[in-house]
Amino acid sequence: MKFFKNIKNSIYSPSYYNSVIANPFSSSLKYFLLFILLLSLLTTIILSFTTIPKIKSSIDTIGKEILRYYPDELEIIIKKGKVSTNVQEPYFIKTPISGLENILVINTKAPFSLENFKDYKTACLLTEENLVCYDENQTIKISPLTNVPDFKLNKSIVSSFLTKIQPFFKLFYPFLILVFFMVIFIASLWRMIYLFFGALLIWLVAKVRKVDIGYKKSYQLGLYLMTAPFLINFLIKYVLEPFGVPLNIPYLFTIVLVITTVLNLKTKTIVENPQIFANSSS
Repeated sequence: MKFFKNIKNSIYSPSYYNSVIANPFSSSLKYFLLFILLLSLLTTIILSFTTIPKIKSSIDTIGKEILRYYPDELEIIIKKGKVSTNVQEPYFIKTPISGLENILVINTKAPFSLENFKDYKTACLLTEENLVCYDENQTIKISPLTNVPDFKLNKSIVSSFLTKIQPFFKLFYPFLILVFFMVIFIASLWRMIYLFFGALLIWLVAKVRKVDIGYKKSYQLGLYLMTAPFLINFLIKYVLEPFGVPLNIPYLFTIVLVITTVLNLKTKTIVENPQIFANSSS
């Protein structure tokens, strides 16, 4: 319970910040690490109930769409880096993507031609020896099939493959939750780097408020003063935005940090009560 009281005091309690000044840096670091650990855990739990089901639904949809758009009659064979099929070519596989007519065109009977590729209005063209596709920059990329292992592909094989990999997703989703937690925690930890700049602002506010602290103590105070900015960012992203209240304020984290510093650093408290909390735990 003391830790949660420290969270409350970190948001607003000028007298509490007097104790922070009197305490060693290690106690402030311990508070910050515990705080971002708790916030990361809470964020991960929320994402587990919101984002993970969407990812699962998307993966299921992709599998169904692959089977839906893979033609029943089409069989592709790659042997010694050369493609052959059992259909009349050029063979067109349609796509629902706007701006394109085809997801893939197969033409192993003619060499690659830039003019034909553009006329096909396709994302990819499979020739006898190459796979030609647009990349993310809409540049045409030619990939030779020389090193591709021999294989055969038809709808039955695709369906069988999708069925076989389904059980692995039961392991994938818990792993994804762990990845979410690690990414969120590490991203929060990076705020300690940001604080090298933030401590300068805290130091400046302290000078204006006539609170006599150096840069090192300003950094230490910042480990607590970042509590409010973290919580406001959390509330905007996971409470307001899901209910259709987007709030995009530039430099919001820094603005809240400065406001919290102004509210909590007061000369009167520091001067009149220099030792009140000297032995308290932060």
